Amino acid sequence: LRRLRRSRERFWQTLDFRSWTTGVQDPKAPLPKVPLPCPDIRETEVREFEENGVVLLRGVIPEWVPYLKQVTLHQMEHPQVTAVLTSLRTFFSMDYVQAGLFLTNQGYLDFWYSSCIAQLVAKLKGSKEVRLIVDQLNVNPYLPPFTEPEKFHTDVGVISAVAEEKDVVRCWIPL
Repeated sequence: LRRLRRSRERFWQTLDFRSWTTGVQDPKAPLPKVPLPCPDIRETEVREFEENGVVLLRGVIPEWVPYLKQVTLHQMEHPQVTAVLTSLRTFFSMDYVQAGLFLTNQGYLDFWYSSCIAQLVAKLKGSKEVRLIVDQLNVNPYLPPFTEPEKFHTDVGVISAVAEEKDVVRCWIPL
């Protein structure tokens, strides 16, 4: 109940224009020691991804989890003005939602540039190049009322007018 109450408080805070930030935020979170070696992906994992369109890669970025938690907490306490649009539509489903964080938060941009996520995606797709189209932060600390667990979150179709769905990879990074 306390989480639900805090979630509603954060929602109303997001609507308070006095708390909005504009421009690029810098949470000043220290990066993990980089460069860190990118873990190998086994051939069985590549095949599983090719056959099923999904693969679970456990423990590939553990050094980034504390960093992402710190950046996420900063983002939630200092909502960017663009979060208002997504907060309105997620009142009953999430604690905080914002898309395009790499455009508005230096911490997320540093993560995408410095972590090995792009290398892992390139290995899975057999690609030489990976382009970040959009990132989205979904903070889901609890299952919202009247929500079926299997429908807690689903992705919609391709989010790009320039890419075909077969070329789009979604990376879920649970913290």
